[in-house]
Amino acid sequence: MSHSYETKPLVYACSGCSNVAQLANDLAVVMDREGLAEMSCIAGVGGKVKQLVKVAQSGRPILAVDGCPLNCVKQTLATVDVV
Repeated sequence: MSHSYETKPLVYACSGCSNVAQLANDLAVVMDREGLAEMSCIAGVGGKVKQLVKVAQSGRPILAVDGCPLNCVKQTLATVDVV
């Protein structure tokens, strides 16, 4: 894929305690390593780390991969007005 770093989609993944959560994280890592997306830190967004919130709010496409029906990734992104 020939996207530049600034235009690649961002991928945020759950890495919680369920087996599906671990698969979500594995998927995000593969997407990052293959150059399909840039993985960013959902915990940092939840912790309101300024630089990570700025990245989330940059307007880039976002892939939010949750590992269970609690939708923690989606809910965390919503706290910084990114959905």
